[in-house]
Amino acid sequence: MPPKKKEEEPAFPNEEYVGGILNTFSCDFTRLWNTHLIDDNTILTACGNLVQIIDLTTKKVEWVLGIDGGGIGAICVHPSKEYFAVAEKVGSQSPAGTKPKVYVYSYAGRNVVKTLKAGTENYYTTANYNSKGDKLATVGGEDDYMLTVWNWEQETVILRFKAWGSEVFRVTFNPYDDGFLTTSGNGHIKFWEMAQTFTGLKLQGAIGKFGKVDIQDIVGYAELPDGKVLSGSQDGTLLMWEANLLKIDIRLLGGAPCHDGPVEAVELLEETNAAGETTRAFMTAGNDGYMKYWRFSDIDMADSSEDMEGCQIQCIKSIKVGDNCCIRSVAKGTENWIIQDSNGAYWRTPILNMSTIYSEIPIASTSDKLLQMHAGAITCIEASPTDYCCVTGGRDGTMRMWSFVKKQELYHRAFSAGLACLHWVPLSVDKTGSLIVAAFENGVVRILKKTSVGFSLVSAWKPHTTAICDMAFNSDHTWMATVSTDGKVFFFEIKDITSKWVPVGESSLPSTANCVYWEGTKLIAGLENGEVFAVLRPDPDSIDPNITFVFECTYEKLEYLQRPKPPEKAVKQRNIEDDPDEDEDEEEEEETMEVVHTSMDPLAVNSILRLPVKQGNNLVIAMQHIESAYTYTGVSWPHEGIEVTPEDPLMNVSHLNTVVRRMKLSPMGTYLMMGCNSGTVILRDVLGKNTSPLKKVWHLNLAHDGRSEIRQSGACLPGMIHGMAMSFDESILLTVGEDGSFLSHQLKGIPDAAEPPPSATVDVNGWAQPTKEIPDISSYDALSIQQTKDKEDKDRAHEAAQLKKLTLNEKVKNLQLEYQAIVNSNANALPGRKINNDELELDPEITQLLHKENERLINEVSNKWAWESAKSAIARKKLEVTYVSCLKVDRIVLNAFASEKCVSSFRTPELTSEQKRKIQLVHDLILNENQRRNQMHQDPGTSPDLASPVSEQQEPNVQPEPVPGSALSAPTVDVPDTSEPAVSADTGEVLALNSTKKSKKEEKTHVKSQLEKAEERKRQRTERKALYDELLSKRPLADQEDPKDEQAIKKAESGMGDKKLKTDPNYIVKETERVTAERKERQLILLEESINTLRLDFNERFLAMRDLKERLIVNINRDMKKIDEINKKLKVDEKTDLYKMEDFEMPDKMRQNPCSRDALQQYEKERAKARRKAEKDAKAKAGFGGDLGGDDNDEEDETDETDKTVQARKASLRTHTRRESHTITAEMRLNLELKTKLEKLPKSALEQEEESIKRYQLIFEKDKLRRKINKTIATFDEALEELRREKFKLEGDLKMADMRILLLYRELVLLKEFKKRDEALTKKLEGHRNEKLEVTQKTNQCQVRLNEKMKEIELLLEREKTYMNDMLQLLSGLPQGMRDQLMKIFRKKVKRKTLKGEGEEEEEESSDDDWESDEEEENNDDEEDVCPEGCDESTYEEVLQMREKRLDQEEVVTDFQKSIEQLRKENDALTKREEATNTKLGQVENEIQSFQTEKQQKLNQLETSIVLKLSQIQALNESQQVPSDHENLVVFTNGGMRDLCNRIVQLQTDKKVLNKEHNELKRTHCQLMKEKRATEAYVKEWEQKVYEVQLLKFGQKVDLESLEDVSVDRQTEELKERLRKEEITWEKAIRVQVQALKKLKEQQQQTISKNSQLLKQLADLRQEQQRLEEQLNVSQNKILTRMAGGSRIATSTDRSNLKDLVVMQQREIDALKSEIAMLRRKGGHVYTPVVSKVVKADGTTD
Repeated sequence: MPPKKKEEEPAFPNEEYVGGILNTFSCDFTRLWNTHLIDDNTILTACGNLVQIIDLTTKKVEWVLGIDGGGIGAICVHPSKEYFAVAEKVGSQSPAGTKPKVYVYSYAGRNVVKTLKAGTENYYTTANYNSKGDKLATVGGEDDYMLTVWNWEQETVILRFKAWGSEVFRVTFNPYDDGFLTTSGNGHIKFWEMAQTFTGLKLQGAIGKFGKVDIQDIVGYAELPDGKVLSGSQDGTLLMWEANLLKIDIRLLGGAPCHDGPVEAVELLEETNAAGETTRAFMTAGNDGYMKYWRFSDIDMADSSEDMEGCQIQCIKSIKVGDNCCIRSVAKGTENWIIQDSNGAYWRTPILNMSTIYSEIPIASTSDKLLQMHAGAITCIEASPTDYCCVTGGRDGTMRMWSFVKKQELYHRAFSAGLACLHWVPLSVDKTGSLIVAAFENGVVRILKKTSVGFSLVSAWKPHTTAICDMAFNSDHTWMATVSTDGKVFFFEIKDITSKWVPVGESSLPSTANCVYWEGTKLIAGLENGEVFAVLRPDPDSIDPNITFVFECTYEKLEYLQRPKPPEKAVKQRNIEDDPDEDEDEEEEEETMEVVHTSMDPLAVNSILRLPVKQGNNLVIAMQHIESAYTYTGVSWPHEGIEVTPEDPLMNVSHLNTVVRRMKLSPMGTYLMMGCNSGTVILRDVLGKNTSPLKKVWHLNLAHDGRSEIRQSGACLPGMIHGMAMSFDESILLTVGEDGSFLSHQLKGIPDAAEPPPSATVDVNGWAQPTKEIPDISSYDALSIQQTKDKEDKDRAHEAAQLKKLTLNEKVKNLQLEYQAIVNSNANALPGRKINNDELELDPEITQLLHKENERLINEVSNKWAWESAKSAIARKKLEVTYVSCLKVDRIVLNAFASEKCVSSFRTPELTSEQKRKIQLVHDLILNENQRRNQMHQDPGTSPDLASPVSEQQEPNVQPEPVPGSALSAPTVDVPDTSEPAVSADTGEVLALNSTKKSKKEEKTHVKSQLEKAEERKRQRTERKALYDELLSKRPLADQEDPKDEQAIKKAESGMGDKKLKTDPNYIVKETERVTAERKERQLILLEESINTLRLDFNERFLAMRDLKERLIVNINRDMKKIDEINKKLKVDEKTDLYKMEDFEMPDKMRQNPCSRDALQQYEKERAKARRKAEKDAKAKAGFGGDLGGDDNDEEDETDETDKTVQARKASLRTHTRRESHTITAEMRLNLELKTKLEKLPKSALEQEEESIKRYQLIFEKDKLRRKINKTIATFDEALEELRREKFKLEGDLKMADMRILLLYRELVLLKEFKKRDEALTKKLEGHRNEKLEVTQKTNQCQVRLNEKMKEIELLLEREKTYMNDMLQLLSGLPQGMRDQLMKIFRKKVKRKTLKGEGEEEEEESSDDDWESDEEEENNDDEEDVCPEGCDESTYEEVLQMREKRLDQEEVVTDFQKSIEQLRKENDALTKREEATNTKLGQVENEIQSFQTEKQQKLNQLETSIVLKLSQIQALNESQQVPSDHENLVVFTNGGMRDLCNRIVQLQTDKKVLNKEHNELKRTHCQLMKEKRATEAYVKEWEQKVYEVQLLKFGQKVDLESLEDVSVDRQTEELKERLRKEEITWEKAIRVQVQALKKLKEQQQQTISKNSQLLKQLADLRQEQQRLEEQLNVSQNKILTRMAGGSRIATSTDRSNLKDLVVMQQREIDALKSEIAMLRRKGGHVYTPVVSKVVKADGTTD
């Protein structure tokens, strides 16, 4: 058996945390709301995984280390300042599934007192206490963004809900009511309410609607006492929120934003004086560094205006905190503001009191800078090789010198770009140890020197245009190389480290180099694509810097594997006899094998370095992946074309779940320092004193942010370590990271680690003195070395080109002058020596070529832009179809004539075809429903409920119309019945046989026979018994209520005015009030139709007003022209302006006549000219030289003007012909002279008087026209103002309707979610109802059949009694013994044969007799039938015949009893089924009610807006003020309130009436009791009399009914036979009468049709009457109008015409009345008014 393999060591050893934090030198100034006050001199802030407590006076810093190691997400301080809460993040080293916690610390003891768990998934972003301090609100980050409200003292969650879909910056409780919260963040603000719903307390959030304002990030806000919220914004404006709607955006006077940049803080300041009066003001602070104060009243009463953007108010105080201050957050103390500056500082400024804020005295800034540190990420750090100081560089562009043993900053210097990496020149090169090389993110490299007063710039270069990734020096610092993010590498040759750096050249790499180091003459670079290149140092002599710095570098590629190869599996053939233990070892080996990366994508190289030779001279490469930092031999460089085998990793030096970003050796080479992506710092023992090198590993305490966002990638995390450095004696470790943390650690816990000196100092005065600096590269976008060289070459080439161009221009100008001289000399030459202009043309072919070239260019441009032109046309067409063509009416503004008021139309789109279809469907449904209701009202026998077949049995008098071929009753046994009606199966008519008896009585007048009298008495007894039974059935039980009282109670309950709110838990949704998605959609459609109709109606009136204005303008302008003519005649220089319709008043006509292309081109030219002018003005404002670039534009404008002038002149020459000269003749000159002399002659008095009269007439006419115009304008303006007021009111109504539409839509969306359940329950209910209806119908049919059977069996029993009476009568004269024997024979049961089927016989035994026992029957069966002795044979035969009849009757009765029993069983089964159906129906109704309640609860959670006037608010508290808490208030109608008030009076009245009725009922009861006792005495008296009479007559008490039955003789049967024959005869006669009746009904139908035609004619005549009346009214109006418009005195002709017209109309009226009266006489019942049922509120109908 081979030995077992030893267990392999784990891939990574367990973490061994060492060291301790000595000090922290930074704060996180970029985090929002990261400054909290304990008192005026102590702040609480978070940075990395530390909570820092800073004393602003002594600058002393204390800290609390985070527990979970993931970093601090948010902190907040308890209102009592005794506690503070720390909400942490999940760390990268935390187990999977871990959730962050919130720890509540005691400030005094710095210990955890409460722990809140499972509030979010990954990390927290903000937290805050309420004003009472009993609740804590937290908000999580990605991925859940969960808002959680805690009862932190009990460590329980009160409520939780997802806050938003992106980062939330802040959460606060309302200081006036902690039931309301506000959250703000990325692109949103949200308002929350802890609302009490049916299912308990819920968080309900309403997202803020920005409306017309762009969606922005919101950080700062403040809650007002009335619930409004004032917030800041990104663009610097202030936003006032009311409910969740943006009320107004607030700006400074002039429209500028309140702050120049985002507003980060908004605070409401309150101050209460001794009199209890509270004064308020707002303070806002923004990134512009200003704190501004605002009047509370100005902001609270801010409202929008049409003529300005937003609401513009005045800032009453503005204080600049400091230069280059960017306010990130503000903490309010008792006397001072503590301001967090995102540029890396804390400021303190006094809090102004209200008198100072509202005073007009300007306030100077009195801010003090308390602390100054790095702002944002610290990207690099280097420690001094001589003392305990270090230098750090940050992304904020500052470079700071620190004394980390004194725990203070010595000095700093700011640059225009952030620092990328640092290098402190070693003592071997710089013996002073004062030179530092810094590389920056804008590609600049600076050499600085530390001095006693600051950094002194030695040299500055810009080798790159992008950020520098890394830089490296060779061993003797004679060469330096830098690499940048654009994949470039630049080499410097250093001849003197302080003064002479020679740029050699620039080359490109295959990919971006993340890290570099030197090995001899090679630069080793780790690339982003995972490759490692060795770039050979260039030869300076081979690169000419006068030509270019760019060269092609030579490099070699290291062949290595980024992942270890998986071990090869040995293939073994297993035999039966193999040892099973060997297989187990193999399985264990496979299980312990290291898990390798499955992805084969190359990994970026983050860092690379070479270990010292003594420690193996291995190459360490850290890659961009977790647990991917390996050592290699680093010798697999291909050379001379020889391929090498890729190296395998030797050792993994990373750790579990870490991505190594930076690696560095300690100054003495003792430790390999590795900084990871998740804030972890790992140290490995390079020397390997007790073990092999790099085997021993230590971890520093997690002090940086260690949030675990991405476990399986190397993405940059907030706590990524950017730099590490050790002091020269390796006693102190310094780390900086992405989270802005700068920490110093002692190496406590590492064996043989150096101890930090207890009293180490830094002698700054012993450092070098500052020297004169060289000029720095101050601009961020300065040119690089290569760009400078390219620019110089380009400038030289440009100068040469310009010189050549000027020379050529000068030559061309000389040629032009020479040509012009030739043209001039030709023009001045003699006629014979002149040459033609065509001959002067130098080369006609050139002109033709130019024309062709122009045409070619035009065609080329046309073809080039044809597609763009077509695209633009299509896009314009689509826009027009989408936004213009779909409009029924566009928004049109109509101005008044005189006033500045205007009114606009509603922009109303045309209803789409889908909307029209839905509207038509809804109207069709409404019409069908109305028709159905009208039919129900017209047919009183029908009911909207499910009809039951019992109704036909309850109302036998109401018979349906006969249906041919149908039978309404089944044939029954032919049993004579004189008391029940018979039903004919042919016609269905009820035929009463009593009518036959009545006719017999009319024919026969003889006295009633004894039988008729007996039958009469029997009928009377039967009627009395039925009445008595009916009376007994109506007798109420002792514990039974009166049905009338129950009905009255139900009526009272239905009309008692129950006003339960829909939010009441006991509210029951009535069936008529249940809503469904279909009903809600119909409501939405009808509301949209109503809104559209209202808008169209208003627009119609608006357009009519516009047309009126257009007509009025025509009339007014006509009058204006008349006034101009009058002014000319009066020789008055008076300017009159004509009115015209503005373009915006006629947009529809403008669209009909669009602008031409020339007009558009002219518009584009004007826009371009205006744009050039604006650019010129902007350049002029920029300072000296800014206006030099404007000459070109002026020249272009002048050229354009010149071209226009030349073209205009050419066009005029082309289009205008030569004008003909006009000569003045002598006659014309004579007439002019005569006219002039006549005008100079003086006028006579008569002429002057005529002119004066004419002048006065003209002035009067002019004034009259003016008054007419003014009156027209005033009338129109009044009408416009009235229309404007109407629009204001209509706009409010439409806005409420729009809000109602939103509510209906939200309800519709909610109801659609319930639609499936609703339909399922409705279907279930309909199924059970149909089942119940079916069962009820079957039950009723069964009851009907059972009742019929019972009636028939009663008749059979009566017949059986008749047989018994006949038998008794037959035996009445025989002796007693013979009579007993015959009676025994009569009652004997015998076996009879019954025919069944065709000829088959079946023997049956008769059932037991009702009068004898079973034993007697058995004995009788054994005896034979023998005629008794002495008995007549005929009598015996009659007895046997009577027995046969009795047996036949018994068989019939038995069959009926069986059928009755079967019907009863069927009835019982149906009853049980009905009960089960009722139970199911009740369950379904309960389910529906529960479902409706749930649906109503969901609908109740939808919020709606109701506009209330102040006069409608009638909910004042005891102090006559509106209560601040509106939770218990309800919106109620005035009518409902009056009903409730009237209900009290009504109940009191009803109570009095009921008391009165109760007293009357008492008296009635007493009276009835007396009558009852008297009646009972009267009955007893008659009973005694009857008893005495019976004793006298019979000697005993006898039964009168039995006596009468016995007294009937044989003649009864004969009479019945005769009666049956008579009935048959009468039935035949009745059939004849029925046929006659049928014919009469047909005639009646024809008569009804004629009557209907007459009714139609009557309706036509009525319409004609109405039309004539309308014409009459129109004619009368015309006459009245004619009379009113003309002369007020009517002429005799008018009077006679009117009289004739009145007489004629009166005749027409009389004729119509006569015709109407004649039609009415034909069928007056037609005009009987139809009274429709009106359902009252109490449920009754009128």
